[in-house]
Amino acid sequence: MRVGQSTRSGTQGVRNVALVLCVPVLACGRWGYDAHDALSGVRTDAAPDDARGAGTDYYVATTGDDLDPGTETQPWATLQHAADIMGPGDRVLVADGRYAGVAASTSGQPGAAIVFQALGSAVIVNQPSSSGDHMRVQAASYLVVAGFRFENLVQRAISVGGAAVTQPIQGVVLRNNV
Repeated sequence: MRVGQSTRSGTQGVRNVALVLCVPVLACGRWGYDAHDALSGVRTDAAPDDARGAGTDYYVATTGDDLDPGTETQPWATLQHAADIMGPGDRVLVADGRYAGVAASTSGQPGAAIVFQALGSAVIVNQPSSSGDHMRVQAASYLVVAGFRFENLVQRAISVGGAAVTQPIQGVVLRNNV
């Protein structure tokens, strides 16, 4: 499969995902998604807050501690802790710095997406998550990932996959990630 090709005819979203997810990892020879994954629900054309409901804002910073409450003045330290705590409508705002990867498996809901938002231009994920990908969205729908940079790739920068072909993901938005 080449960048811009689709695994299903007429699925524009797959073409966009291939461009966003694959370009940063071409040097590794790995695609940002598995061809069997049902990707009709992945978009790159929505603003990060388009589908966010009234949830809680949490914060992550390299100076934080996962034992803190995740507030602006007492942020968490890791993206994984944020992924483990957040629920529908919640947003985590991530300060500039270098972070370990994250495996997210909690879904938001229609109109109440879970949002991972970089606050600056230097929010860098430079270590893989437990899955080997820097950011793994597994069987999670209604999730937004915006503004992250990925370095030192072992496998994929962002990997999005459903639990099974018969259980497609929906409402996943990937925007301004490199």
